[in-house]
Amino acid sequence: MILKWSEASIVGRVNGVLNPMFVSMMVVSMSFAGALKDAFSLGTIYGGAGLLFLLGALVMVPIMNQKAPDNAHIAQET
Repeated sequence: MILKWSEASIVGRVNGVLNPMFVSMMVVSMSFAGALKDAFSLGTIYGGAGLLFLLGALVMVPIMNQKAPDNAHIAQET
């Protein structure tokens, strides 16, 4: 999606922003996991994670069905 929806000149910048964001959110989510482990059983945590994963997939369906913009004219101008 990044390659299709972003102009070629900013793809590296987009990846440069996303990678630190993913790493920092991993640290935050691991911090929450410790607190959730103390409050709920392991089965409840796995069930909640599965529901959140399914919800995220359902949110992505309309986005994936959209057609990417035609950037061919931009590539020819540069």
